Amino acid sequence: MLIPGLDGRKMSKSYGNDIPLFAEEAILRKKIMSIKSDSTPLEAPKELSGNLIGQLYTLFGSESQYKDLEQRLAKGGIGWGHAKEELFQVINDHLKDYRAEYVKLRADERTLRAILSDGAKRGRAIAIRQLNTLRQALGITERE
Repeated sequence: MLIPGLDGRKMSKSYGNDIPLFAEEAILRKKIMSIKSDSTPLEAPKELSGNLIGQLYTLFGSESQYKDLEQRLAKGGIGWGHAKEELFQVINDHLKDYRAEYVKLRADERTLRAILSDGAKRGRAIAIRQLNTLRQALGITERE
């Protein structure tokens, strides 16, 4: 699946078009509001389908939320700025619990290091068992 970035190209930090998942709300909002949109008048109908805002909305919002926004844009009376604000709200609502957990983990570096070290230790044990199984299946034994 190709996830579009804020400029419509493939999302990539190297392109500078990424959505920073753990950024503060103000930074996230500024990024979302920076999405380029046309100057269709507020009262004119707009098409959400095939639009970058719509593509990103499908990744974070529910189907009913998408359909609601799609219908309101099609009627006219709201602009792309409103749609971007709603996109921000949907993304922010989706990410806020993850962001809070991230901030909590980053606040206690010692605990974070212990969690990562424990995970590495458990992962290494699994990997060694798998490697030994593979070596045995291939007839590769350790030299003495």
